[in-house]
Amino acid sequence: MRTMVDDIKILAFVGSGLSDASVAMAPVASQAGFTMLSAYASSERILTAATGKKTVFVVPPTFPAYAFSVADQLVKSGRTRPAVLHATGTYGDGIASLFVDRLRSKNISVVGNETFAFTDTDFRTQLAKLKSANPDSLVVVGLASIDALVLKQADELGLKVPVFDPGGITNSDTFLKAAGALANGVVGNTPIYPARSTPATKSLKDAYTKAAGGSVVPDPTVFAYEGVRAVAAALVDGATGRDDLPDHLHAITIADTGVGTLKFAPDGSRLGGRLYLYRINNGTPEYFTSYEQTAPMDVKEVALGG
Repeated sequence: MRTMVDDIKILAFVGSGLSDASVAMAPVASQAGFTMLSAYASSERILTAATGKKTVFVVPPTFPAYAFSVADQLVKSGRTRPAVLHATGTYGDGIASLFVDRLRSKNISVVGNETFAFTDTDFRTQLAKLKSANPDSLVVVGLASIDALVLKQADELGLKVPVFDPGGITNSDTFLKAAGALANGVVGNTPIYPARSTPATKSLKDAYTKAAGGSVVPDPTVFAYEGVRAVAAALVDGATGRDDLPDHLHAITIADTGVGTLKFAPDGSRLGGRLYLYRINNGTPEYFTSYEQTAPMDVKEVALGG
């Protein structure tokens, strides 16, 4: 980040897929008055770490929206003995902690909570511990390839319970192909609702299919695209350079980026971010409800669409 801040030819930074990195970069950017749009990393700590000027933005809904939406669905499904397996670090620890807290607020306690490192490939020890607690569901917070491995090893161990993904990971070709039939029944969330038929949605899908050949537009791609769109809109709005770009980003509204409206709150978080919940059936996500982030630490269930 310091290299980008010092290079006056760089107008803004759009990127970062890891919350740990974004939390570390946020104070550097804000203290220098440099615009940073976190395009996939979405910890609420990114904004609280930005201790300088209001130049840091988080494009996705923040961690609470991801954790709370799936936690609420787990409760609605009647599960009362969930087990949690999550990656360490800001991403895994953050979402898992918020998930557990949300369940606790609804008088449900997890029966086990195990961790792993992103470099791990064998999760059998943790899964065996969780299985011994007799859970009625498994909550996994990892990455696409890791989640697929977890499902395979859980199946080998006879841990055959419904799986929930509050990390926005399993709506990807990588996960669907790697997990195969074991993906069926997994409940997850994503900012993408394929049934949207707006021109912006079609444009986004067509552009991604042409560029990458995939059938599912991954969340990181969506948010990076939105971040670049936001900077472009700010320039059209009259921004002339680094100094006034943040003010124009705070002022713009993009009615439809392809996944919905994009507008920023004064603290740099996204206003009204939407997450769509799905259940995978025969290798295809089937959408059944959605949640809107109504406050930094709350969500509400809303009808599909929008």
